[in-house]
Amino acid sequence: MKTVKTLLTVSALAVTLSAASANDTNKTQVAPKAQPTKSAHEQISKPACNDVVTKGLTYVYVEEGTELSLKDGTIVYSGTPLKATKDGSYEINGFIGKDKTKLYATKNLNLLFAQSKNIKADGEKGTLIVKINKDDTEANCEESWASSADMFYDKCTKCHAAKVVGDHTMLEWEGLYGSMKSFAKPTKDEDALISRFLKAFAKDGILKEAE
Repeated sequence: MKTVKTLLTVSALAVTLSAASANDTNKTQVAPKAQPTKSAHEQISKPACNDVVTKGLTYVYVEEGTELSLKDGTIVYSGTPLKATKDGSYEINGFIGKDKTKLYATKNLNLLFAQSKNIKADGEKGTLIVKINKDDTEANCEESWASSADMFYDKCTKCHAAKVVGDHTMLEWEGLYGSMKSFAKPTKDEDALISRFLKAFAKDGILKEAE
């Protein structure tokens, strides 16, 4: 009888150990949770401002929207480059057309820098001196254009991969982006942010992608 009991005990112990081993094996074989797939926005490397182009400049920073209204009625736009003056003001340089109250980034008069009655004209060029609170400026070019860049990648990479902005001119982007609006359905403010970003970083824009 002792022999039988011993055999039964050993058999039961073997079954127990076998079950425990199976449990450990099952635990080991459990597949890890799948990591969430990155969105198209997260996979894209955003354009960064080229230091050669932006060296020594500060930029208009607008927390919401694209316009910053000043006390004298002047309106300056997000991402506009500013050159500090000795008296603490900022100088904006650009181009003007028939409407002398509008200052643009380039000769094609496509990317608006500011609207003001205080623009000093010199032929096709114009200069505007403005007083802007430090909180409304940003020394880092990428940060000053972050809202516009984020809006572009959020709205314009849902159906396809993002195009390289610098591959097209401002005029080309007007057509390309115009054809996508019906799918992206941006609001008025979102449209303004995206348009400024595309024009600024276009082939003939004021900023270039860092290599």
